[in-house]
Amino acid sequence: MRRKGFTLIELLVVIAIIAMLMSILMPALARVREMAMRVVCGTQQSGIGKAMAVYAGNDDSGRFPCAGGRSSVWGAMAAWDDPDKFVAFGIDPVTGLGGKASITSSLYLLVKGDYTTAKQFICKSDPDTGEAFSSGDPYAVWDFGGGPGPSCSYAYHMPYDDGTGFRFRLKSASNPGLAVTADRNPYLLGGTAPAPDPGQNSFAHQEDGQNVLYVDGHVSWEKSADCSLNQDNIYTAMTDPPEPPTVYSSYPTNNIDDSLLVNE
Repeated sequence: MRRKGFTLIELLVVIAIIAMLMSILMPALARVREMAMRVVCGTQQSGIGKAMAVYAGNDDSGRFPCAGGRSSVWGAMAAWDDPDKFVAFGIDPVTGLGGKASITSSLYLLVKGDYTTAKQFICKSDPDTGEAFSSGDPYAVWDFGGGPGPSCSYAYHMPYDDGTGFRFRLKSASNPGLAVTADRNPYLLGGTAPAPDPGQNSFAHQEDGQNVLYVDGHVSWEKSADCSLNQDNIYTAMTDPPEPPTVYSSYPTNNIDDSLLVNE
């Protein structure tokens, strides 16, 4: 009595066909997944924009968040989890001057003020970021953590004094076309500035582009980093127009049309 079934050759053919279909479908599925995360990332930044608008509305000058003291410069905080603001930022308690503040500590003011949550700042497409830290009481600290970079996926417009007295803080009344936040600055991965590559996109979305939040609150997917006013590169300081510049700088020039988004 003969039994019916697949021969070895038929099984191998079926397996080969399945493998071929998988090789075709997997990249497409990965692309769909990345597109979905890109949309989520844009939605998160839109939520951050709304939180900033409320924050600015509660500020007497309509300014966006800026942590530290009146003359604090960009740098590692003295004690991010100290309840005393002067100790946390290393500010002189008598004069109220000096001290250092991280870029993320400015964004963290939105969490500390209960305008949004720490998870709002995590982009799943960012390879350098994980789950937001858990401090027990997010309102008792001044930053996302002692090493805040891995807990915040987004770059923020440089609000601190450059050491010469120049300070450019964005307000709700600033030019609506200026960039406020975007995916992580590609020049600052690992805390260093690699050789400049003008027009470089963020690494968060396979270098295809970046989500960018503007002063007027809208978020746009930009295929080039030269997307702020006058084709300003949002990740580098403006030198001589037109952009792109040839060198990276940690501070914007004294040009009010210069967007410079940085991160730890």
